[in-house]
Amino acid sequence: MNEYDSALLRRHQNLKTEVGLVNKSLSEKEQGRLLYSRCCQSSSIALEARVVPEHFMSGSLNALSDRREIGWHPDFDKLLDDEAT
Repeated sequence: MNEYDSALLRRHQNLKTEVGLVNKSLSEKEQGRLLYSRCCQSSSIALEARVVPEHFMSGSLNALSDRREIGWHPDFDKLLDDEAT
């Protein structure tokens, strides 16, 4: 799973950069929605040379988000910290 998570993290970072560069006119919330959509629509990443179902990838992305390794809003860490206090 470590390799799979690393691949998802790289994809997320690349798409985050692209969304930020290409969609500057969108609000941060809209950029976050677009980023999530793009991450979930991207082609599936193989897990140990096996194709995984689409719901597995979106579930893995959400697990990374739950662990705060990725986020959809550009300032997700700050917003979650503010919400916790």
